[in-house]
Amino acid sequence: MAIGINYVKRRKWYIRIFYLLIIAILIYGLFHFGYIKKNCKQDPECFYRAAKECKPAKVLITKNGHYYDYVIQGKRGSSCSVYISLKKMASGSSVDQKALFEGKDMTCKIPLSELDRTSFSDLKGFVNYCHGTLKEAIYEQIITKMYGLIIQNMDEIISSATQVIS
Repeated sequence: MAIGINYVKRRKWYIRIFYLLIIAILIYGLFHFGYIKKNCKQDPECFYRAAKECKPAKVLITKNGHYYDYVIQGKRGSSCSVYISLKKMASGSSVDQKALFEGKDMTCKIPLSELDRTSFSDLKGFVNYCHGTLKEAIYEQIITKMYGLIIQNMDEIISSATQVIS
C-alpha cells in the first residue's frame, strides 16, 4: 500500500510541474509573439530601447503637439513589425490637416538589419517600409505642396522651357 501512495503523490507532483511548465511556455509565447507588450506609457527612450531589439512594446509619443501611438508588434520573419497611429492633431491645426491625418495609421515592416540605423524619433527614417492610410496622407500632403510650388513658379518654368527650345 505504501508504494501505491508514494506513486500517487509523485504523480501529482509531476502533473503540477507539467502544468507550471505549460503556463511558463504560454507566458513566454505571449511576450515573444507580441500579444503582451511592455507599456512604456509616455517614455520614448523606453520604446526606442525596445525597438532596437524589436521587443514588443507600446508608447504614446507627443511630437509638435501631435499624439502618436507606436506599437512594436514583434519580429515577423526577417523584419520588425511596427504599428503607428496618429491619434490627435495639435490644437490649432487646420481643419483640412485634421481631416487628412487624424485617426490614420500605418504598419511598418522594418528589416531587422536596419533597426540599428533606424531613428524611431523621426518618421522619415523608416516611412519607406510602411503601408497604410497615414503613409498615403503623408504622400498626399507632399504632392499638394509640390503642386503649389509648381504653380507659384509657373512663369519661371515657362520662361526656362522656352529658352531651351528657342
